[in-house]
Amino acid sequence: PYLTDRYIQPALSLKVDGAPLAITGVMKPFDQSVETQIDLNLNDIDIPYYTAYFQPLLPFELIDGNLSTHLEISYRVSQNQQPKLKVGGDFSLSTLRLEQKGSPLFFLPLLLVNLDWAEPLANEYHFADISIYNPQLQVSRTTNGRLNLLDLFPQAEAAPTPKAESAKTES
Repeated sequence: PYLTDRYIQPALSLKVDGAPLAITGVMKPFDQSVETQIDLNLNDIDIPYYTAYFQPLLPFELIDGNLSTHLEISYRVSQNQQPKLKVGGDFSLSTLRLEQKGSPLFFLPLLLVNLDWAEPLANEYHFADISIYNPQLQVSRTTNGRLNLLDLFPQAEAAPTPKAESAKTES
């Protein structure tokens, strides 16, 4: 019983693609409500390197971009409450560059976000500050008059009209 209110400090240290990764945190595993907290500090993660896994799904090509985070993530689960995931801290995107069919589409030199706190499971987000520096968006019209930005969003298939349905049943 005397251990129920004590925190332990789990740690994991490894190399991922040659870069060191260390995950540390605190945990209260023996209490009625299990609490876990980790600090997620990432520096200049090369986003295009990891988008190779889902690039075919995107209607644009991610050419450049780096992600850095200094986040505190906590998770609490208890018998009498819903699980609670809470995130707070800072993250940044730098040199984000997108292309569409080989042409420049979007460039964002820097995005800084200070997340006061967020509870993703409850869909609640509270930002202390969001700073966007010098975004550039390339909008063009194709030869048929369509804007290039419309190709970024999938088109919904038109529902068949009642006339088309009745024509099918008659033939």
